Amino acid sequence: TPFQEKRMAVRPDHIIQFAHYLGEYFQNEYGIEFPSVYVDAWVSLNGRPSQRFIDPMVDLADVKRSIKPYDFVLSNR
Repeated sequence: TPFQEKRMAVRPDHIIQFAHYLGEYFQNEYGIEFPSVYVDAWVSLNGRPSQRFIDPMVDLADVKRSIKPYDFVLSNR
């Protein structure tokens, strides 16, 4: 839904969950054995210029979900 899409755009846990969903989808539907999922996401806060939010070089299909901060989130660095 549009609401889910808007929330996912700024929540790393939702982004990783959707990346895993896409990986499983392409495995099941197209027989791709080890699908890769890369994201090039940008965010803006309080009218500032947009900044890259997710490291586009990280295969999110290989990242395990965690309660710890994710290394692929660039604002964590």
